[in-house]
Amino acid sequence: METSNTDAGGSTITAWTLIVRARGSGPEASRALGELLEQYKRFIIWCIAALRPPPDANPEDLFQEFALGFIRRREVEHLDHFAKCAGLAF
Repeated sequence: METSNTDAGGSTITAWTLIVRARGSGPEASRALGELLEQYKRFIIWCIAALRPPPDANPEDLFQEFALGFIRRREVEHLDHFAKCAGLAF
């Protein structure tokens, strides 16, 4: 799954570019990590739903819990180029 968007300068930003940027520190890394999670949000929510959470669970709340854990554990450091972004959800 290779996704991309365009930055302010019109350059294509792939998921891998965001991963590399998110591995840094400071505001640019934080922004890249936020963009990466936003880019994969629908897919992550779909994966969470496939795990059959309790019926009263709010998918947005579950995504927020996932994102918080992903950020706290610095999971972006464990993603590799070969696996692309499959590691975001698994």
